[in-house]
Amino acid sequence: MRRRGRPRIGLRLRPSFQLFAQEPPMSTGHNSFRARYLPDYLGSDPTILDVVQQVEQIAGFACSVTLLGESGTGKELIARAIHDASPRASGPMLAINCAALSESVVESELFGHVRGAFTGADRARPGLFAAANGGTLFLDEIAELALPIQSKLLRVLQEGEVRPVGATRATKIDVRIITASHVLLASAVEDGRFREDLFYRLNVFPIELPALRDRPGDLEELVTHFVKRSNEQFGCQVVGATHDLIDGLAGHDWPGNVRELENLISRLVVMRRAGMLSAADLPQEFGSRRKPNLARPSQPHRSLPAREPVTAPVPTSAAEVAPLADPAPETPSRRPDLHEQVAVFERTLIEDALRDAGGNKSEAARRLGVRRTTLVAKIKKHFGDEIASGEEPENVGLAPQPAAPDRRMRRGERGRQCGETARPPQMMGAL
Repeated sequence: MRRRGRPRIGLRLRPSFQLFAQEPPMSTGHNSFRARYLPDYLGSDPTILDVVQQVEQIAGFACSVTLLGESGTGKELIARAIHDASPRASGPMLAINCAALSESVVESELFGHVRGAFTGADRARPGLFAAANGGTLFLDEIAELALPIQSKLLRVLQEGEVRPVGATRATKIDVRIITASHVLLASAVEDGRFREDLFYRLNVFPIELPALRDRPGDLEELVTHFVKRSNEQFGCQVVGATHDLIDGLAGHDWPGNVRELENLISRLVVMRRAGMLSAADLPQEFGSRRKPNLARPSQPHRSLPAREPVTAPVPTSAAEVAPLADPAPETPSRRPDLHEQVAVFERTLIEDALRDAGGNKSEAARRLGVRRTTLVAKIKKHFGDEIASGEEPENVGLAPQPAAPDRRMRRGERGRQCGETARPPQMMGAL
C-alpha cells in the first residue's frame, strides 16, 4: 500500500526500464528524533540506525564525543545533530578543520591572542573556545593537530579554562567538545602522533560512521533524494533512475562516500536535464565495474508499477539498455584502483581531443572544457615533455586507438535511441 505524505518523483516507463521513484519508508525506531534532528542522514541499513540511536542516547549528556569515519560519511552532520538535541542547543556551535591550518594559526584560532602577541596582532581576538562558551566546539580531523597544540588542548579540557596566546591570565569556559577523525586515534597513539592522555580525555563516547561501500542497499534512497534536490537546485526535470545505474553505483568503492555520490548525481542531473538517469550516463571509470543485468530486464525494482515514460521513446529490449562491459570474466590478478582507471580514461580523452583538433592544443582544450595550460600540464604528465612541447601522441610511437571512434558511435546510438542527441564525453570528473 502506498504511504501518504512521502515525497515521490513520478515517472511513466515501459517494462524494459527498472525504476525506483519513491523513497523507501524509514525504519520505525527513533523516527521522531531522526525526523527532527537528522532528516538528511539517509539510509535504513542497521549501521545507520545504530548511529541514530547512539546520537539520541548521548545528545543530552555533556561528555565528549569522538566521531570516527572516512571523509564524506557525515561527521559534521552528526555533530550538528548532537548539539541541536542537547541542552546547549540555544548556544553557539562552531567548527574548525584542524588539518586546514598551520600550527601557529590553529593555536590563535582555538585559544585566541592578545594585542601584540605576535607580529601583525594589532588587536586582541577571542579564540573559538571563548566564542563557543555555553555551546559546542567541533574539532574536525583532530589527529592532525601538532603535539604542542595537543598539550595545550589537554590543559583546556582538564582545567576548563583557556589562556590566549600572549596572555598571562586564563579565562573560565564551558564548552562541549566533539571531535572527528578519518583515522583511528588509537593507531595514531601507537604511532606517536597523538597524545595518549588526550586520547583518553576525548574518547569518552566514540561513534563509528559506516562507509557508503558497506551499505549498498541505501544507494536507491540516496540517489532518489539527490535527484530531487538537484532538480530543485538547478531547475532540471530528471524523473528518476534505472536499475542498471544502481548496479553500476554498487560496484564503486566510494572513497568520498555520500559526498562523492551527491556530487556525482548533481553532475548527472545537470548533464541529463530531463528524462531518466541510466548506467550510460555514468563516467567511464564506472564502466569496468558495471555488468549487464540481463536476467531481470522487465522486473521493476521494489515492485513499482511499470509505466510509459513521459519524455523520449525507450528501447524495447534489454540488450538496448544493457551497459557496455567487457564480457571476459575477471581474472584473479590485481584490479586497477580508481586512480589508475581515471588516468587511463583521462589519457584516452586527451588523445581523442588532440586527434580531432588536428594537434591544435588550444582547440583540444576548448573541446575538453579546460584551460590550455591545464591541458599542456596533463599532456606532459601522461605523454612526456616531448609531446607537451608540440608533438602529437601518435607521432611518438603510441599505438593507435581504433576503439575510440567506435565508442563515440555507440554513445551516439544510445542517445538517438533515447530520443536525444549524442553528448560529448563528460570531462569534469576526470580532468
